[in-house]
Amino acid sequence: MRLVDDWVRFWLGRARMTGNPYADFPSAPPGIAEWEELLIRFELGPRIAATALEEIPSERWSHAGGEGGWSPREHLAHLAASEAELEDGLCSLQCGEPLGGRAPEPRPGLEPGGYLDEYTRLRGRNFGAVQRRGVEVWAWAAPHHEWGTVTVYQLLSAAVRHDGHHIRRIREAC
Repeated sequence: MRLVDDWVRFWLGRARMTGNPYADFPSAPPGIAEWEELLIRFELGPRIAATALEEIPSERWSHAGGEGGWSPREHLAHLAASEAELEDGLCSLQCGEPLGGRAPEPRPGLEPGGYLDEYTRLRGRNFGAVQRRGVEVWAWAAPHHEWGTVTVYQLLSAAVRHDGHHIRRIREAC
């Protein structure tokens, strides 16, 4: 539980939210230690989400937190869809092609565990795509039609912050 709290607090408190999800982050990490810290936090996202889900009785998985709020199931569906978008973004960054649009709609009808599995599978693939390349990946960048050039460090930092937001909302559903 403390790991979940510390992880969410760190990434939500690290940067202010603006219209541009990448503006709050530097284009590159100050050094290898910061890059490795980001990769660890990036890899931990699905495990932290699984821990948060374990704290919620299964009968509340589809219960929205409040009016207009999302249920834990909807948050997990969104995380899975966002991870698919991130995979496309990493491919764009690697090739220097413009970043695409929004996350696709989540696959309908899965139970929370199914969405969690999909999120975990995609995150593992995305982690592998950047982790095994060392610091050469720092050079990955691509233009975004609205927010200018986006780097891999900014993209992953925003993804980790996004994870933290949804994991916090899942935990609030208790």
